Amino acid sequence: MDIAPKILKWRQKLVLEETHSSSHWLLDYVSGEGDFSVAMMDVHWSVKGIESDKQKMEKAKRRYGVSVILPGETTKLDELSFGAVTAWSGLPEQGYLPPKDALELFHKVLVENGSLYVAFPSAEFGVEEVRKLANEAGFGIDSIFPQPEDGLFSCFKNMSAKKHPESAKIIVYHMKKLDTLNFHVF
Repeated sequence: MDIAPKILKWRQKLVLEETHSSSHWLLDYVSGEGDFSVAMMDVHWSVKGIESDKQKMEKAKRRYGVSVILPGETTKLDELSFGAVTAWSGLPEQGYLPPKDALELFHKVLVENGSLYVAFPSAEFGVEEVRKLANEAGFGIDSIFPQPEDGLFSCFKNMSAKKHPESAKIIVYHMKKLDTLNFHVF
């Protein structure tokens, strides 16, 4: 399992409690081996993953039956409408879409009242930088959550905090389309 169970449960609970869409379709960006995808499938959500690592992609398909596409195949998403999009690894560019393009794709495929969850180590992107990027793509930040710690996170924190103490938190941004957002934090 890629993701520690505590983090997996927290992410699942966050999406279930904060997403208020009638669509129970989830797009899991950088889906890895499918751990979060299957957690959402367990609570009766339909999931489509995007993953550039073909080995992880095949493992997710074979092990869990997760439907996964490559980043270059996003036109296959045109016929789908998602109630939630998750990008737990932030918006990496290695083999994926540039952050602005990814956010524009998410905006396009999210239904009205759909939710986007993007996680970043706090030192990688500041709140203002994330807010600007989100606004340019048509999103507003609805809420901000610090991700809870667990053994895996503590290991990351201990390694990175020596060089960059400010990177010791992972922040999850809950975003909604500006045209459907009732309120957001600015």
